[in-house]
Amino acid sequence: MPELSLLQKNTQACFDLAPERTIVMGHFGSRGDGTGSDRLKQAQAYNSWAADTYGDLFMNPETYLRETTQESWLRYGALSGSGVWSSDEDRKAYEAGQVPPSLYSSDGLHLNGWGYVALSQMIYYKVTNLGWF
Repeated sequence: MPELSLLQKNTQACFDLAPERTIVMGHFGSRGDGTGSDRLKQAQAYNSWAADTYGDLFMNPETYLRETTQESWLRYGALSGSGVWSSDEDRKAYEAGQVPPSLYSSDGLHLNGWGYVALSQMIYYKVTNLGWF
């Protein structure tokens, strides 16, 4: 996976130049990526590497968008009105190891507003847990 090694190299180069209080955010597959897709495998390999390399300074958005958005404090809090997890399509995506489709924009690559609300919560709690806020 030459793209993966380049991404790792570039991430480390940026991290080395970054201020002390820096968080590394992982990647997630697109709406159409199946569990066996090359892009999803590379994203997961990168996330695994980054978690091992950066420890508490790493955030995995794929896990957060799949798992934490189901927790009632977020689902019925900041994501209230989003409809996330209320469709069969979201449940099927979860069972297939994917991010719920209701959090993607129409292009299937980027998140929609609700997806970014979820990520903003992830960042807020990470920064708070690190004692930076």
